Amino acid sequence: MTETAPLIPPMVPAFRVGVTGARLLAPSALPLLETQLNLVLSTIKAHIETLTREPLGAELYASRVINLRLMSPLAEGADRLAAKAALALGYQLEAPLPFTQHEYERDFPTSVMKFRNLLAQAAPHILELGGARGDEENRSYEAVGRLVVRNCNLLIAI
Repeated sequence: MTETAPLIPPMVPAFRVGVTGARLLAPSALPLLETQLNLVLSTIKAHIETLTREPLGAELYASRVINLRLMSPLAEGADRLAAKAALALGYQLEAPLPFTQHEYERDFPTSVMKFRNLLAQAAPHILELGGARGDEENRSYEAVGRLVVRNCNLLIAI
């Protein structure tokens, strides 16, 4: 009897870190926040790497592939700070947006290119929610925040 390849390749589990926080961060706080984010995200990565070698995690991570993701709506401030730190450590970026990209870009007229550059690094993991402005604007931001919280394994609040 010959061995056949499985029809469906084994899944690689994802560990998702979500981020929420302030859009306006004091410039003097940025170095410390960057250091702390790097420490937290590095620690998570190290724990997941350790899990791949432990009996309980060995089966789950049989391929030894580590799938770390950061969920961030990429707003100015905390969202982008965390996204940059995570990308530098090899995390995949996932970007749920409260509105269509075009509509959301209106929130950052002076940093739209920085937003687009980060968003390009999230592709194809971009989800545009059907948010609306006006009376529904706050609910649209709340919806994307709830999506991050409900779909992450760990939430970083800045």
